[in-house]
Amino acid sequence: PAFDFSLCTDTPLHAAVISRSIECLRLLLESGFDPSAQNKYEQSALHLAARLGAPAPLVQLLLDSGCPAGLRDDRGHTAAQVARATGHDWLAELLIASRASHTPPPPPPQQQCQPCHAKDKSVVPQTPVREEVEAD
Repeated sequence: PAFDFSLCTDTPLHAAVISRSIECLRLLLESGFDPSAQNKYEQSALHLAARLGAPAPLVQLLLDSGCPAGLRDDRGHTAAQVARATGHDWLAELLIASRASHTPPPPPPQQQCQPCHAKDKSVVPQTPVREEVEAD
């Protein structure tokens, strides 16, 4: 039986973080994937990187691409809070420092990327963009 990709809630960016592939992540971001895209738990790829203790260059690539460090997941946690809760204090400090020096990225292009698993190629799903919220 074929794999049902509609059951997958993570974005290709999440998959790149799971595989710890900076090259894949860079390619996806350069191809126009939204760095602030969230899964069904409202976790960005940055939340996942924080939970996994991803390498600093991978985290920095997400930040440099405009993934807001202040996004909150469905439990109200920022990536820095997730990093601290999973024992990655060095990563929490990196994320907190990035929020303090954050310059908003340029607005995203009008064209939105479509998830690789979308069955109806004529529909482009809209990913809600959330504003950064109060500091940790």
